[in-house]
Amino acid sequence: MTTIVCNRTSMAADRRITNGPMFSTDKLFRVNGSIYGVCDNIEHGLKFIEWRRNTDNKPTFESTTFCALELTGDGRIYWWGPDFVAVPVHEEFYGIGSGAELAPADAYAARGGWLSGRDAKVITYHRQFGEVGRVTINSKMLESA
Repeated sequence: MTTIVCNRTSMAADRRITNGPMFSTDKLFRVNGSIYGVCDNIEHGLKFIEWRRNTDNKPTFESTTFCALELTGDGRIYWWGPDFVAVPVHEEFYGIGSGAELAPADAYAARGGWLSGRDAKVITYHRQFGEVGRVTINSKMLESA
């Protein structure tokens, strides 16, 4: 389950890859003053990031399992899909990935009172200062909330 969320000042993502062998890797990248989060097919995401670093060779994908979120240095948010078109996002808070529905400000109420039994590991990036924090939230901490 991938979760990438951002507001107008920072972006956060999990690090777990689960479609195939399970392992941890980076899903957030700083490129030319923007922060990008990639989800779905990680290989396509890495090709997209390389294209954003060097726009000479735009990749093409056989499948459409790819999307990215971009937070620009001036606080604009864009959604990118497999056609590589930057679509402006007007919400103040936005998330992508299979876990994005868990990301509203009040996720507990949004899911009808359901809590995951797994821990949440979050890396937070600031648009100006880069990585500013890593947090692990143990699900047992939320039982008394």
